[in-house]
Amino acid sequence: MRITNHINKTFGILGLPNSGTSIVCNIFNSFENGFCISEPLRSLDSSLCHLRFDKLTGSIPPVYSSIIPTINKLVKHSKKFKIGGLKETLQLNNCKYSNELIHNRLIDIIIFVFRDPLYHFNSICKQDVANKPTIRDYNKEYIRLIEQYDKSRAIKPTYFLKYEELCEKKERYFCEFCGDMKMEYDDFTIKPTNYEMGHKIANKSIEIKYSNNDVSYITEQDKDGLLYDLGCYYHNDLYNHKSYIPFG
Repeated sequence: MRITNHINKTFGILGLPNSGTSIVCNIFNSFENGFCISEPLRSLDSSLCHLRFDKLTGSIPPVYSSIIPTINKLVKHSKKFKIGGLKETLQLNNCKYSNELIHNRLIDIIIFVFRDPLYHFNSICKQDVANKPTIRDYNKEYIRLIEQYDKSRAIKPTYFLKYEELCEKKERYFCEFCGDMKMEYDDFTIKPTNYEMGHKIANKSIEIKYSNNDVSYITEQDKDGLLYDLGCYYHNDLYNHKSYIPFG
């Protein structure tokens, strides 16, 4: 799986946790001449132990201020990579890392990943139903993601991917997305990503499966709150922005 044209772009992937950003990250890592680093800024900023560079091990110094400049150098000044970037997720009441990608001139494009709020909230509740956020807090975070998306559109070329459509249409959806990014490739095969996490070595194979449209972990009242505040945006307003078209 190789990129076949000279795109030479750096990118940032942004989204909420558990919304599909890892799948998109792994797609870019599956290109022999492309890469995506998962949450390096957050990991270095908080001294988390799971920072990994995958195929770039030894090529990037584990220093916060060096991550984006080194990514830019690898893409713009080496023959090995034609596209590369990093993924960060919006954390509770914290847009530090998304703002870093949006405002940094060395990041050419931003890709936002949106997931249907109904199914996304259910997946959060499924993981820890006892400590699930309130609908009010969840809606605030989703609206903050929308605000970051609108901010990015005003600054640089910005795209969005809808998790459910990626799961349903798979290669066809990603192919249309790449076409509008002017990126051509010869195949579509997602490869496992090997990485070290502490003393363990994991093989992270992310397969694009059908979206899990389960709502069994949320109440009818939860559904009403989600659909009232966010459903219209996800199902209508994003389409009014025209899928796949870059803004900025």
